[in-house]
Amino acid sequence: AEQVLDDLFFHFIAAAERLRPKVVVAENVKGLLIGKARGYVKMILKRFREAGYEVQLYLLDASSMSVPQRRERAFFVARRADLGLPGLKLSFADPPITARRALEGASTVGARRLTAETEALWARCRLGDNLGTVHERGSRFACYKLDPNRASNTVTGSSIHELMHWAEPRYLSADEIRRLQTFPADYDFCGNEPHYVCGMSVPPFMMQRVASKVRRQWLGALDA
Repeated sequence: AEQVLDDLFFHFIAAAERLRPKVVVAENVKGLLIGKARGYVKMILKRFREAGYEVQLYLLDASSMSVPQRRERAFFVARRADLGLPGLKLSFADPPITARRALEGASTVGARRLTAETEALWARCRLGDNLGTVHERGSRFACYKLDPNRASNTVTGSSIHELMHWAEPRYLSADEIRRLQTFPADYDFCGNEPHYVCGMSVPPFMMQRVASKVRRQWLGALDA
């Protein structure tokens, strides 16, 4: 089986059109809001309206939503037009959770040690920066050395994007990545690479914070 993501958003809206839930929440990368990709956003908004939904678009940062990770993502929050619900007020300012606090006591089993070449770059790299800042050709810009006193850099699903510990010359373990993404301790990755699954997912705490606002402002009003 081959995974095709190009038109996945429109299949998602088509499913909503058939199922008619009161609220639909969809997440995508920040890049969707930049440059030529904005034309794609217009297509998404148009398709939501055709499906009978009023949509609001937000740029949210997970680090302000009780997630120990700086992760900016675009959220489409749609309400069924026939319900007559008001606009949603969505903003967050939770205190940031540092990488040190998030990874305290986490298992380091399976964490890969850096190669000698990478370790030399890591040793020169400042906390929170990527290795491209010290590489002679600017390469390895997708590899970050965490700053223990800040929320982590973004967990991604790409194999070339690697997060490295601040005090030990190694990449983060699967359990550490799981914590940064706020996945449950007993989550079963079913043999899949945890870095990929987490990088391609919405942090559960992030979604919970959005859902709580939807519940209070919209669904609570409908239940009243």
